[in-house]
Amino acid sequence: CSSATQQMPYDFLHTNTSHRKMANSSSKKRTHHCSECGKSFSAQGNLKRHQSIHMGVKPALSVERCGKSFTEQSHLQRHQHVHTGEKPYYCSECGRSFSQKSHLQRHQRVHTGEKPYQCSKCGKSFNQKSHLQGHQRVHTGEKPYSCSDCGMSFVHIITINNIVKIHNIKIQKYIIAKIHLIIM
Repeated sequence: CSSATQQMPYDFLHTNTSHRKMANSSSKKRTHHCSECGKSFSAQGNLKRHQSIHMGVKPALSVERCGKSFTEQSHLQRHQHVHTGEKPYYCSECGRSFSQKSHLQRHQRVHTGEKPYQCSKCGKSFNQKSHLQGHQRVHTGEKPYSCSDCGMSFVHIITINNIVKIHNIKIQKYIIAKIHLIIM
């Protein structure tokens, strides 16, 4: 291979990631599932590397600044943008910049109108997978976000965030009213 790395631990990672990425197109099904967390992979080798996380195997690359660890050099480099603030990927339509190429690609769907994620129940389409997942809760009735103050449950995390703000405002008003009574 013309792009062989010089550091021994990375030779294995390079061979088992770069070349398999070329062989495994995104159209391949993710048929290898992790029994610990349910995450799925298109290649058995990727699953085995992932499972080492659950077995407590320490990744080879770590960031002193935050303590995060990575098994692949490319993942470490991508993470470094968090610390440097670098956003090298620019949208040609609006000029907005992103730290990761995948974030730019997701953003560009706003301009193209592409909505590749479709609900199998009602046919509604979404430009982000997370939006589809949130929508699907409408059909299942799942409400995973609950308020510890009032016990109410909600479909979307934004709703629980707003409820918490409302509770905090009510508490602040109550405290201010009590202080006002004490002063008078």
